[in-house]
Amino acid sequence: MAKTKTLNGLAYSLAQSYFSTYNYYKKGYLSDWVVNGMNGLGIKAMEIDILQERITPVEMEMKPLMVFIKDLKPKMEKALVNNSLSPDFLIELRFHITIKGNRGMRCHGYAKGINGRVYEAGDYFENSHEVFDAFYNPFWEDIISNLKHRWFVLKMILWRKYRIGGFTLRYTRRLDPEQKIKI
Repeated sequence: MAKTKTLNGLAYSLAQSYFSTYNYYKKGYLSDWVVNGMNGLGIKAMEIDILQERITPVEMEMKPLMVFIKDLKPKMEKALVNNSLSPDFLIELRFHITIKGNRGMRCHGYAKGINGRVYEAGDYFENSHEVFDAFYNPFWEDIISNLKHRWFVLKMILWRKYRIGGFTLRYTRRLDPEQKIKI
């Protein structure tokens, strides 16, 4: 017999997984991206539809939030299969996120099954610590980061070539085969 009562905690565990410290993207964790994005837009509430992979308002559909939504579907399907349910048992799974105070976040998750029952979980609370502009232009930042990395690699190659002198010594030995090697 399928156990549907255990699905009450599914939305909470998915929220905990979504906002965990494993999900870090460039400048901060997902809670930082959500709070900074909502503060940047001047809104106090948003909603994430996990099955449709949509975020409302649409302005909040930024890459850091959308990348990790795809990881929630397999976790949801695994929980359903472990409870002897079909993977398409849920027809709706959403997070309703609101900002508490300045840097706090409250996530209320619920799921709706094909039997018409709504499975609600407890609220998940998270605090945001990093402050940054969530709507930045990553194009220039990626170019600058790439140039810094290439400059570092070039400096290391030149340092190894001229500072240590290993390359020039090998080069002269190859040109003068009669040079005796001291052992």
